[in-house]
Amino acid sequence: MLGVIRDSRPESDEELEDFSDMQDLDPQCMVGEDVSPEEALEILHQEAYRCMLREKEEEEREAQLEKEREAQLEKERKEREAQLEKEREAKLEEERKAQLKMR
Repeated sequence: MLGVIRDSRPESDEELEDFSDMQDLDPQCMVGEDVSPEEALEILHQEAYRCMLREKEEEEREAQLEKEREAQLEKERKEREAQLEKEREAKLEEERKAQLKMR
């Protein structure tokens, strides 16, 4: 029910030290309450699951923001293209009128 938890191996020396320190801790000490080892482990699993959900929500928010940024950039690009097209058409119309006047 906890789902898949990403590989949590440390990446830096500092993380390695923190990770090593954590390996020595008893789940009961990590929870900081007077509970049975099974209860402490369950509390830690629940916290890990909540942490995983928070990370997932944050990733989803970031993905949504990225989509919104891309949509805004695309909208701006289309607006620029439309403006350039209007300017080209106006210039062509001016040139056509100028040629008609010369005749």
